[in-house]
Amino acid sequence: NEALNFFIIKMALWQIGNSSFAPHFEIISKPNDWAKAVKASASNTQLSRTKLMQLDFWNKFKEYANRRRTKLHLRKTYPQQWYDISYGSSEAHICLTLYSQKNLIGCEIYIPDSKETYERFHSKKRLIEKELGMKLEWKELQEKKASRIRMFKNANLNNTNEWEKYFEWMITNAEKFKNTFSK
Repeated sequence: NEALNFFIIKMALWQIGNSSFAPHFEIISKPNDWAKAVKASASNTQLSRTKLMQLDFWNKFKEYANRRRTKLHLRKTYPQQWYDISYGSSEAHICLTLYSQKNLIGCEIYIPDSKETYERFHSKKRLIEKELGMKLEWKELQEKKASRIRMFKNANLNNTNEWEKYFEWMITNAEKFKNTFSK
């Protein structure tokens, strides 16, 4: 639930000499969004037109997805080109992307640091593509730690009247990716 944030705090009592005990709190773990929100609120920089469009797109995407009652685990939105969605694996996640300069939107499995996970998926490439009913672009990115398995759709992101079509495409494919890759 996005309205809830949990912290893990280690509490200790400290005493210096004969002084009274005083509580000492050490944050062991905090929500990822919390640190980003604090950093963002401290920043006085204005967002570019592209960043404002990205934030607006992801906010409206999230609203649309919630109205549609998707089973996807939606996160907080940020003014960036991508929107990550967990599908139950710590080794990979679904990443929705906006490429405004190329007039594309994308849906991908992003594997940040596991060539073994990529190879496991790649060994089932035909089965995965058959279940999804489409060919995917397989990018091992040997010179980098990350790998990608992705697809794209042409999209004019400046035409806000088309956004709901793009939201539907993204949700449909992200749900297909979740169902297929979680197996």
